[in-house]
Amino acid sequence: MIRLIQQIIPAIFGKKENDNYFSDYIVKNSLRLFFLNCFSVALGLFSNYILIKTVGVNDYGSYVYIFNLLYLLANFCILGTDTLVVKNVPVYEAAGKFEKLKGVIFFGISAGVFGSFIIAFASEIITTLIGGIKYTGGFNWLILAISSLSMISITLINQASLQGFKKIIWSQVTEKIIKPVLIIILVITIFYSGKKVSLNELIWINLVAIAVTLLITSILHQKSIPFKLKNVKPRFEFASWTHSAVGFFLLGILYILNSRIDIFLLGMLKGNDEVGVYNIVLKISETISFGLVIVNFVLAPLIARLFTNGEISELQKLVTRSAQIILLMGIPVMLVIIFFRTSILTFFGVNFFNSREALLILCFGQFINIVCGSVGMLLLMSGNQRFSIYSLAISTCFNIVFNIILTPKYGIVGTAMATAGSLAIWNILMYLFVRKRIKIHPTAFGTI
Repeated sequence: MIRLIQQIIPAIFGKKENDNYFSDYIVKNSLRLFFLNCFSVALGLFSNYILIKTVGVNDYGSYVYIFNLLYLLANFCILGTDTLVVKNVPVYEAAGKFEKLKGVIFFGISAGVFGSFIIAFASEIITTLIGGIKYTGGFNWLILAISSLSMISITLINQASLQGFKKIIWSQVTEKIIKPVLIIILVITIFYSGKKVSLNELIWINLVAIAVTLLITSILHQKSIPFKLKNVKPRFEFASWTHSAVGFFLLGILYILNSRIDIFLLGMLKGNDEVGVYNIVLKISETISFGLVIVNFVLAPLIARLFTNGEISELQKLVTRSAQIILLMGIPVMLVIIFFRTSILTFFGVNFFNSREALLILCFGQFINIVCGSVGMLLLMSGNQRFSIYSLAISTCFNIVFNIILTPKYGIVGTAMATAGSLAIWNILMYLFVRKRIKIHPTAFGTI
């Protein structure tokens, strides 16, 4: 498969000098991550089936709600330091600045642990006042939040550091494979031992799985460091790191808002039936950019190192080849969706409310997304995240205004128009900022 893709790319886009390093790194890691994610999805479906059958729909729903909330709160605990670690680890490693390398990892872990206590106490106060968490399986919410959030936060920083060291699979295998497998094994063991698997047992099982994930991730992290940091005294740059981390965090919040506002406004303006159809249509269209998500994850540490070292020509080669791979993965998926959209929508049972038209419009937005390439990651890893924030803020405002204008009249078609337009505006603005600030062509047709 790897050799086949390496032959297809030069055949379509042309053979380039010094191409092997980039194509080997990008293709190998992208394919591995793709198959890992596919296996993870299948494992997740099997895990959900086992949990529903053993604990029942009610307790399963409470379990999903609790831990989805905890993983959401974990993002507030680490405050963007995971992206900060991904950006700085390869830079400090390449420059031999091991004091700063150790410092930025410690900075991320410390922020996560400290943030876990703050967010846990804050969530305890909020849930006490508004009664947001009704069922916790007999657990005290504060103890559950502190224990789980601290472990999740440290795991996220370890995973970010592994990504920074270009250990792409190691950074994901514990969360996507080991953790769900362990949960399945423990649930089945308790079930067949004759005990009832209640919400309380399920929370304990998940805490054990989170702890094991943290332990294995920490071991992999130690093994991934190609030098000894034990006797290195960490050096900190609190002001610049905090400034960058807050920018990454704000960008993440804006992204969550922009990616959810269409569904929220559609539900408020038209009703839940159209929300259900639109959500399926949106998920189908997002498969077009699956390759972009995977390639961005692989590219992040290399972009940071090459840009910091001033190797712009090498960065251009990397970005161009990666953009070509993104198109190679995305365009066939898009064509299948366009030509077989009626059959696909009928299979999911959502071939109504003008879903075919909405799907075509969303495909257009995703096409702009993959054509522009890794513009968002380029801005993030080059220290220009503020321009990504500007772009996303403008597109979010566009999304809100045009959803309010178009959704009441056109339903999910209007929502799709607003969402696709917002996605196009966001990517085009980031493309312009990349051209101006980084001086490279981020598309598949850039000059190598």
